[in-house]
Amino acid sequence: MKMLFPWVVLLAAMVAPALAQDLSTQKALYNTVEENLDSYKKLTATTDDGIALKGWQNRAGRFVKIATENNGNTAEFYLGPDNKVAFVFLDWNKDGTHLEERIYFANKRIVKWLTDGKDADLDPATLNERYHGFVHFCHDYSLVLLGRTP
Repeated sequence: MKMLFPWVVLLAAMVAPALAQDLSTQKALYNTVEENLDSYKKLTATTDDGIALKGWQNRAGRFVKIATENNGNTAEFYLGPDNKVAFVFLDWNKDGTHLEERIYFANKRIVKWLTDGKDADLDPATLNERYHGFVHFCHDYSLVLLGRTP
């Protein structure tokens, strides 16, 4: 048993940095989009259920950001060069409490979810379900912005 302990500690020390998620790609994408927002083509629309939409397209016609507003609650979707959701910022009120959430995506999954700067403690099944929900909403919103039916 004494021989096993040092190996476990060594393995944990080697694996821990790999498990810490690098969010630099998503943060760089956010910064680039926000810095260039005025240079993108802006589209606006409203969903059938009254959600106000704004979308920004780059020169290639690809959405780089989609923002929603509904009763003072906002969601901002940032899409990467692969046209996939890379980051979502939510600013909303729940039961009179103001919340800010930052959700980071990579490899077709949520890799980090922060609520008011703290890790959200969500199980993998919930994260997977929410990932698919965000992807679905972003897709539908992009269709509405393009004048199509989701």
